Amino acid sequence: MAMEVEASGTNGSLLPQEVAEVVEGGMAEGDGSRKADAMQGAETAAPPQQNGAGIDAKDENQAEAGYSAGYVGAVSGVAETPGAAANPLVQKYNDYWKAVREDPGDFPTWTYLLSTVEKLEDLPRIREAFDAFLGEYPLCYGYWKKYADAENKYAGTDTAYEVYNRGVQSVPYSVDLWCHCVAFHQENGKGASEEIRRLFEQGLAYVGTDYLSHALWDKYLNFEASQENVLNQSQLYTRILGYPIKELNRYYQSFKDFAAQHSATDLMSDEELKQLKTQVEQKKQESKMAGTSASTAATPAQPPPPQQEEPTGTEMEEDTTPPEQDATAEISGGEVVEGNGMVEGGTTKEGGEEAIKTDETAQQESMEVEPCPPGAETEEIEVSLDEIKEAWIQLRNSLFETASEELGKRRPFEECIKRPYFHTKPLDSVQLQAWAKYLDYMEALPDASPETVTVYERCLVACACYPEFWKRYVRYMEKSDVERARGILERTTLVHCKSKADLHLFAAHFDERHGNAESARKRFKHVQTTLAPRMVSMIVQFVNFERRQGNLEAACSIYSECIEEELAKESSETCAFLCIQYAHFLSQVVADHRRGREVLDKALAAKPASKALWEGAIHFEECVWKEDSVARIVELYEKCISKPKLPEEGMSQEDREEMSLRFIDFVDMHCDAAKHAEAEGKHATAFPSTMGCSESRKRPAASELETAPAKSGRTGMEAYAGMQTAMQAGQPGGTAVQAAAAPPNTMQAQSYYQAQPQQTAAAAQQYAQYAQYYGYSGYGYTGYGY
Repeated sequence: MAMEVEASGTNGSLLPQEVAEVVEGGMAEGDGSRKADAMQGAETAAPPQQNGAGIDAKDENQAEAGYSAGYVGAVSGVAETPGAAANPLVQKYNDYWKAVREDPGDFPTWTYLLSTVEKLEDLPRIREAFDAFLGEYPLCYGYWKKYADAENKYAGTDTAYEVYNRGVQSVPYSVDLWCHCVAFHQENGKGASEEIRRLFEQGLAYVGTDYLSHALWDKYLNFEASQENVLNQSQLYTRILGYPIKELNRYYQSFKDFAAQHSATDLMSDEELKQLKTQVEQKKQESKMAGTSASTAATPAQPPPPQQEEPTGTEMEEDTTPPEQDATAEISGGEVVEGNGMVEGGTTKEGGEEAIKTDETAQQESMEVEPCPPGAETEEIEVSLDEIKEAWIQLRNSLFETASEELGKRRPFEECIKRPYFHTKPLDSVQLQAWAKYLDYMEALPDASPETVTVYERCLVACACYPEFWKRYVRYMEKSDVERARGILERTTLVHCKSKADLHLFAAHFDERHGNAESARKRFKHVQTTLAPRMVSMIVQFVNFERRQGNLEAACSIYSECIEEELAKESSETCAFLCIQYAHFLSQVVADHRRGREVLDKALAAKPASKALWEGAIHFEECVWKEDSVARIVELYEKCISKPKLPEEGMSQEDREEMSLRFIDFVDMHCDAAKHAEAEGKHATAFPSTMGCSESRKRPAASELETAPAKSGRTGMEAYAGMQTAMQAGQPGGTAVQAAAAPPNTMQAQSYYQAQPQQTAAAAQQYAQYAQYYGYSGYGYTGYGY
């Protein structure tokens, strides 16, 4: 299957002698460590991954899907053939198959399997193993190359070519894989020069602006060197100098040497040469006009003609000639016009009534018409080829300066990214933070959507196992292209993060927002039945989804089914939360308080030892708060603090004691004095240790409230006296004095708060959960509730 992408602008270029050739496998010189890391054995990490620039329209769907589904084989073992049992590699092969069947996410075992199958030299087994592995981890470009090499060795170049096609469709933003693909075509003579150029252009459409794309650009330039096409080479340099890539300065130096070796007619097409010539001519004409204007402005202005003195009275008397017979003369081309209309030499003005111009009018007309210098209108501006070449170079210099400035802004992010390729091992926090800030910077750029997509795609190679980056990419793409955002979601939920329940829930909400409720429901059910059946946040989100769809009965059935399953278990961490959440749902959404109480009563009858359920039931009545709520809450408190006949039929002594103290506070606020006294009396009878040890319970809290400045403010004698009194009482310093100063009724009233420091860590945690139980974090059910 041939890959088709039309060449975008240029065909090729030639690198100077000093530019290093791309070394074996597509790694550029200076990237030796990356090459060694990429091509290590099957027992080591997945090889490096590079990424790139645009999206090919024809292969967009395949690229977004992340893999070619038709080539993903099923994970299954291979039955041994007769006589094969003697080969220990076959036994290892089957053992590894069994391991990856049980756990497809076991990356090291996959690498052992591939290493073993390569030694077997059995093409059907090689195909089965590589197809299954690359279906799970399509971003491991090094294994695509291994697969293609095996096909080339055992089946020929045609099948190897198909494997490379599948590889670049699965991981189109890999610079290294494109380098291997092009090198394979060149080495095996697959396709003519135009076919090779189309392959280069297809790869550069994805990775041309990649920070590490110099390996592919080098191969393209060297290819055009072999074709001796200087024009294509110059056009390639023009494209490269506009991208902020790592080797930008090296390319700029190579460009200057290259331009110095060729004439203008070699460096540009006839059309470009003609356009540049016109531009240079216009600039020279503008410069000349600007110089003429400047010289005119520098010439001193001519003084105005002297004004004639007005005639005196005597002269006016002597001048009695009528106006029509005035002897005023008009100087016109050397002729003198007399007052009688005759011109020297016998010429007569018809009628003698020709209009006579004054000196001022004549001067104004002479100023309006500036005579052009002889030959100025027909003078042509000469433009040499060197001038055109200089203008052409200046345009490239401008591109380089702009790209260099942008490179300086991106380099700090790139230098923090030490692992730009895929691996299942987690990234360190420095690299994760660098990617996040890099994306912040790219999203803030105006009109940088293609380059931002490139950075996102590069990020999602190195961070393919991190759902937060996939979610961010979908949100970014959703603003401009919903279908492409959906393709990104499919790629991550089907391949890269298919076991991440939170991503499937995110995808369900995406489908719901865009009107595909049925697809969203399928995603919720997939998480519920396959990925995380007891994930509390999933259950709540599923219920709320059905509520938004108007299916209240379906929402209630989801809660009911899950609660029934949890109540049937001997111990459940999620039962209390689900019951409380369902009760509030019935009360607030369905507006059925009675059903909410029934849910909690049923749960308390099945789980009477659950402190969280008792707290939730009391809180439910506080939220509803009807006329009978006080009586209902008093009844709940009395039930939960009563001593059970059997230990499993009630809460522990510590929990009942705590609930009894809360009951005292409640009746003090809502009941009369008699009920308050009754509650205190029952507490004193059931838990005498609380009343008798109130002083000792208070002291740790009081000592903690005493700040360092207060302690240091006591004089030495005061401290000594406190110590002496404490020693006599057998208590820590100052305790006896403070205890004696406190009235007995104060000590008794504070008994609830005094008991708090004596709680166990578990009790304190449960109390914190009660205080904020209404959120998911209240009971700690933020993850998988197994």
